[in-house]
Formats: sequence, structure tokens, C-alpha cells
Amino acid sequence: ALGIYLSGHPLEKYRRQLQVLADLTIPDLEERSENGPVTLGGIAVAMKETMTKKGDRMAFVTLEDQGGSVEVVVFSDIYQRSAHLLKNPGLPLLVRGTVAQEEKGPKIIAQEVRSLEAESDKIPPALHVRLHTDGLDQDRLLRLREILQRHRGPIPSFLHFISPPQAEHVLALPPALHLKPSSALREEINQLFNYSVLEY
Repeated sequence: ALGIYLSGHPLEKYRRQLQVLADLTIPDLEERSENGPVTLGGIAVAMKETMTKKGDRMAFVTLEDQGGSVEVVVFSDIYQRSAHLLKNPGLPLLVRGTVAQEEKGPKIIAQEVRSLEAESDKIPPALHVRLHTDGLDQDRLLRLREILQRHRGPIPSFLHFISPPQAEHVLALPPALHLKPSSALREEINQLFNYSVLEY
């Protein structure tokens, strides 16, 4: 009732998962451009359900993380699919949507609402980059390093150097090159080598 969590904020135990799944925190929304896509985690601390002119239910949800709160507009089609999550007090959520910058501050127009815990189960425990040593040169390795640096995150990552016929050497990357898995990371690495390199 006072906005104080005696046992710590419910999102605290999801810190690592949010580093992977979310783009930003609620205070960061001020810097996002109008209509920019965002994914963020939080808890629905208040919800106002209303009816559209067509008679469909929609909702205005106050989403809170450890840094602040933001209003999320959940139109009827999204609300139909996510009402069971939004009405579950204290349930950590992952919200994907677009930013609407208004005079009173940013709002989120929801495109998808999911359970943070369910999405966390999809995070791989490690990432494996498998490189064939045949044709591997310093230029590609330097470009690979640039890609890895752009996609830093909390997931431990390993380089596998594969030499025919059966030799394989594995190198654990340092924490500074741990990664945030994404389709963009996979596409960039696979495109650099022209074969499937990254495995989840």
C-alpha cells in the first residue's frame, strides 16, 4: 500500500534475465524516440479497465520496475490475450510495445504482454560460437570481436575451433565478452562466416 517492499523488490531476482530480455528500464524511456520499439520488465501495480466505443474491454496499466513507473495502454486485442497476466498481482511481466512521448511523460502502447518467468525459461545457459579453422584469418577474428563487443550481456560464451577431421578446441570467453542472445547477433555472426556459427 505504501509502495515499499519489505522483502526486496520482486524484480530483484530477475536482474540477470532482464539484462537479456529487456532493452531498457522505465527511467530510460525519456530518451527514447516517439514510436520507438521497446521491451521492458515490470509489475502491474494498478489497472483501470474500460470499454471502447465498440464495446470491447481495454486497460490502462501502471507498470513498475525498480527505477520508476509508466502507464501502459493495452488495447482490446492485446488485453484479450493478456488479461489473465495483468490481473495477477505481483506477477513479473515482460512488455513489448512502442513509446508515445507526451507532455506528462512517456507512455507505452502495448503490442505484447508475457510472463517474465516463462520468457526467462527460454534463455540459453551459454552461447557457443563454432568456427572452422580452415580459411579462418585474423581479419575475420577481429570483425568477430567487434560483433561480440556490440552484443555484450550476461550469458557465458565459448569459442569452438574445429579442425578436420575431428579436432576441436574450446576457449571460454572472458566476462567482458559474455553475450546478450538475439536474432541480430546470430545473423551478424553467421553472415560474417557464411555458415551457421552461433548455437543456443
